[in-house]
Amino acid sequence: QMSDLQDILSDIMKNSKIDESSRLAQYVHNSILTEGPKNGFGNSKNLGVKQAPFYVLIGAQMPAILLEVAFITNEQDAQNLQNPTYLRHLAEDIAQGIRAYVQNTTAQLDF
Repeated sequence: QMSDLQDILSDIMKNSKIDESSRLAQYVHNSILTEGPKNGFGNSKNLGVKQAPFYVLIGAQMPAILLEVAFITNEQDAQNLQNPTYLRHLAEDIAQGIRAYVQNTTAQLDF
């Protein structure tokens, strides 16, 4: 019986992290999509947010995301990845998405 309860609680925690990770991913994704064009780097193809059991994220005790922001096999992406301005803007866009997630999550927890 106790083992069953532990399995159920473990599943609940995993699903909770999956849901929160999806929300975090959506905030970061939206930030990159909305801010990138403003910075002159909006020519990337929107491949959306995906869910999968990525090995590097398994066992995370907090919301976790894996970002693929460019493909070095794409000529424009490869050039952008060598551009310090692009990298700075991209980092700022990612940070803005994280900030928005934290602010929204904190607001939901305030009673």
